[in-house]
Amino acid sequence: MFSCTKQSDNPFSETIKVSLREVGHQLLLNNLDSTSVVKPIIEVDENKFQISFESNLTIHPDSLVKIIKTSLIKASLPQHYLVEVLQCKDMEVAYSYKVMDNVDKDILPCGGRNLKEDCYTVTVRFTNLPIKEEQNYSMPIIIVSILFLSLIHI
Repeated sequence: MFSCTKQSDNPFSETIKVSLREVGHQLLLNNLDSTSVVKPIIEVDENKFQISFESNLTIHPDSLVKIIKTSLIKASLPQHYLVEVLQCKDMEVAYSYKVMDNVDKDILPCGGRNLKEDCYTVTVRFTNLPIKEEQNYSMPIIIVSILFLSLIHI
């Protein structure tokens, strides 16, 4: 009658993965690389996703900002997010920025300063998302139990 299983497919998560795959593709094209692949997009944590690459690339911060923004808008995804470019060798943040759907509040440092060719992963964490409400099945279970018990006593 009641199921305790949760639906495993998350349309929000899947849309993000498609959008971030496009971001990876565009970053490689910016590096004149049309043959390397974007590795599978990984959901590192709730609302945090990672893009990684088969080969080294140069990160152009101005292009990164524009590519991510364009891709997320095309996919109708939230415009509150934090982006980090991590060095593969030590997972240190080589570049990061924050977008808050308000140009006056966005934090976009180091424009025009390219990151040298190296191995990088890019993480995108969506912030300011509505809190998911957990479905509470206790009340329907109580009501059904009471009805069942009352039928037994009749």
